[in-house]
Amino acid sequence: MTRDRAALSVSVAALLWASAAAVAIAQPRAGDAGAPDAGVEAAASPEPEPPAPEEPSQPAAEPEPEPAPEPAPEPAPAGHATSAAVSALAQERGGRVYRRFCASCHGRLGDGLGPAARFLRVAPRDFTKGVYKWRTTETGALPTDADLIRTVRRGAPGTPMPSWEGRLSMADIYSVVQYIKTFSPDFAELPRPVALPMPASVPRFDAPTVQRGRMMYVLLRCWTCHGMDGRGNGPASATLVDDDGNRVVAYDFTQGQMRSGTRPIDVYRTFTTGVSGTPMPSYVEAIDVGRDGYTDLRAYAASFSPAEVEALRRFIAQMPTTEALAARPEPERLAWSADRRWALVAYVLSLSGRGAFAEYLLGDPYVTR
Repeated sequence: MTRDRAALSVSVAALLWASAAAVAIAQPRAGDAGAPDAGVEAAASPEPEPPAPEEPSQPAAEPEPEPAPEPAPEPAPAGHATSAAVSALAQERGGRVYRRFCASCHGRLGDGLGPAARFLRVAPRDFTKGVYKWRTTETGALPTDADLIRTVRRGAPGTPMPSWEGRLSMADIYSVVQYIKTFSPDFAELPRPVALPMPASVPRFDAPTVQRGRMMYVLLRCWTCHGMDGRGNGPASATLVDDDGNRVVAYDFTQGQMRSGTRPIDVYRTFTTGVSGTPMPSYVEAIDVGRDGYTDLRAYAASFSPAEVEALRRFIAQMPTTEALAARPEPERLAWSADRRWALVAYVLSLSGRGAFAEYLLGDPYVTR
């Protein structure tokens, strides 16, 4: 018994000595990197969790409603903080997008001579000329980035140009716009384009508004190209050519879907900016003419009945003179001008004759056909 107790005591002592030695070996020495403070017991460190994957950066989305400010530049990756480098990165990405989705029609050089172009009834845009139809800028000016993004997102209804909304990410759309701008030196050499101010709201249209719009449609001679019924069959329609001398057709408003958008603000924008490269001018200055600008109505007598010409004469008589209009306070003058423009918009939209279902279907600016 005594001998067994002695052996047990020796075994316990050996076990305690081994445990103490193991703890001493595990303790880092003072001055070692990562050593805990004196008196703190070292503990086993858990396995580190793998880092969460980073979310891809997204450029600022285009705000609604229109007119929208230009989108913010794509966030710069680490080490590429300058705007020039950000633009270069966007152009590189945009080039890949363009060659995959756009070059077949617009051509690898952006000249509108892609392999599919000869099969299209509407010629693809030649980006090398720097002339763009649908903008928020003055006639003949370059478009803003927001203008180009809007066209890529919505497409051009009635043409082979589809809406890319939902097919391309906003990062891809922003990048391909940066790449498209490299085809024309104007974007690098001319001042940055500035959008014209657009109304923040749309007034209510009623029958008197449409009637005033019809009078403006006649006075501004819109009917000479588009026809009084809006079918693009006016007396001058057969003679229309674009800046390159190519035959163009006056737009048929009765189709119910316009290429730059069918919302009232879209039509208002087109009247304000015109359609660069085509016979369609801006009507900003023409709308702001007083009654002294319409003294000779003989040109209308050949195309309208005496009753219509007399109604036109009464409408003109209610206008102020151009001098009196210019002397009005600016808010009053701008309100008068806006009323005429909205009236013209109301009349043009009334020509579409869209029913309730067509309004539901085609009222979405992203629907193309």
